[in-house]
Amino acid sequence: MNFQNEGSIKKYDMKTFEIEVQEILSRVISIEAESQNDAILKAKEMYRNEEIVLDADDYKNTDIIPFINDSLIQEILQNKIGDERGKLSEILFFIGIPKDKSDLIAIEAGASQTIVDDDYLINIGIPSFLISKAMNYINMFYRGEFDLI
Repeated sequence: MNFQNEGSIKKYDMKTFEIEVQEILSRVISIEAESQNDAILKAKEMYRNEEIVLDADDYKNTDIIPFINDSLIQEILQNKIGDERGKLSEILFFIGIPKDKSDLIAIEAGASQTIVDDDYLINIGIPSFLISKAMNYINMFYRGEFDLI
């Protein structure tokens, strides 16, 4: 770590990180309708018209996670160079997984002998705050959706 002397105070060079704070609010409401789809449409309309307004009483959870710019991930997926494993490795590295582990996960996801899931990621030491985001892209890889973008 680099530092500068400013008199008797040492000032460390610091990096800047983008961190996302998400608050989750949730409320279950009962809606009479002819189908579940109609009920969802009614709920959306009620929400749009501010008939449903979530507040502090509806608080469920707070997540504090690294901010991931999904538009940059779209650029990786749209890159015509490289195969799907390479793209998966690059995405995993971009979201904060070390390069050696990103490469390993991409190789294992492409192999028929291993299923990469939450337990696999935990076992190789991926931090819990990255697992959900990583699994989103790993599942896209498994479904063959990298080719569709």
